[in-house]
Amino acid sequence: MPGWQIALIMMVGYLVIALIVGVMAGRGRDGSSLDEFDVAGGKLSLFVMWFLMGGAVFSAFSF
Repeated sequence: MPGWQIALIMMVGYLVIALIVGVMAGRGRDGSSLDEFDVAGGKLSLFVMWFLMGGAVFSAFSF
């Protein structure tokens, strides 16, 4: 099996697992509230918020 097929299978598997985890985490929640999207109710410092956003961007680009 060529290397690109293995990479494609791994990428699709990762995306399927991420989708399943996201759907399971969202069950029973009311998605209409903006409080669901606010990290820790806005009680984190600016530095921590930058660190979290930087980690998300870095992981997305490194993937």
